[in-house]
Amino acid sequence: MDQLNNPIITQMIQNATETCVFKFGMSGVMVGVAGEPLKFREIARDMYRTSSSYARNFAYVGAIYAGTECLIASYRAEHDVGNSVAAGCFTGAFLARNAGPQAMALGCAGFAAFSAAIDHVLENYSSPKDE
Repeated sequence: MDQLNNPIITQMIQNATETCVFKFGMSGVMVGVAGEPLKFREIARDMYRTSSSYARNFAYVGAIYAGTECLIASYRAEHDVGNSVAAGCFTGAFLARNAGPQAMALGCAGFAAFSAAIDHVLENYSSPKDE
């Protein structure tokens, strides 16, 4: 019992309970104990359907963006942040095309800003620092 009062062990236990793995496991246990018990097969099937849907949507968005960026880069004969911003704008507008012009403008702005931010972050991490 004296070991539980040890601050090092207490800190180790606290660190372990704050990990994603622990939280994932405990949420599964709590759902199984406190929640309405579902069959594992039903849960796995639902997770598969949801994951497959997310993967298809991500591939669809990625294909539109990558294809557009490639076409723009080929046309401009340059590889810079402008290509990413233009491709992001087109992708966002294209994905929102059924929701009307305001949604297309918002999609364009959102995807363009996100593309510029990602390019900025990747540029900072991938290029060597001049010192």
